[in-house]
Amino acid sequence: MLRKKEKKLSDDDLKELIMPDAREYPTYNFKGEDKFTVEIANFLRRKTIDGGLQTTWFHIPNEGKSNSKAGYKKKAMGRIKGAPDFAFMGKKTCFCVELKIINDHGKKSTQSTSQKLYGKWCEDNGVGYYVAYSEEAVIKVLEDEGVLS
Repeated sequence: MLRKKEKKLSDDDLKELIMPDAREYPTYNFKGEDKFTVEIANFLRRKTIDGGLQTTWFHIPNEGKSNSKAGYKKKAMGRIKGAPDFAFMGKKTCFCVELKIINDHGKKSTQSTSQKLYGKWCEDNGVGYYVAYSEEAVIKVLEDEGVLS
C-alpha cells in the first residue's frame, strides 16, 4: 500500500540513519578494500548531510566468509554472490558501484567472476554498474549520474 507523502526527513533522523555509532567500534584498523570502502562511505555521509548528494545509498556487506550454516542462511535470505559494494537509488536513476584498489606496486585488484556476472545482470536490466579505483572515480560516477552537486 502506498503511503501519503510525509514531511521531509529531519537532519537528526538522517544522521541517525547513516552515521555509525562510534561507541560500537571506537578504533578499528581497516586495510585494503575495507579501508577504501569506509573512506567512500564517509564521503557519502558527508555529502548526504550537507545536501550535496541527492539519492539514497547503502553498502552491501558481502565481504568475508561465514561458516556453512550462516552462509546458507544469508543465501536463503537473498545474498547474491558478486553484488557490488554500494547501491544508489533515486527518483531518476539506480546504479551500483564496485570498489577496487590499486596496491602499493600499482597493480589493480580485479573483479571476481561473480562480480562480472552481476555487472552483466545490471547491464541487461538497464541498471548502471561501475567499477571505481579511487574517490575521484566515485565522484565522477555520482556527477555523471546527476546525483552529486
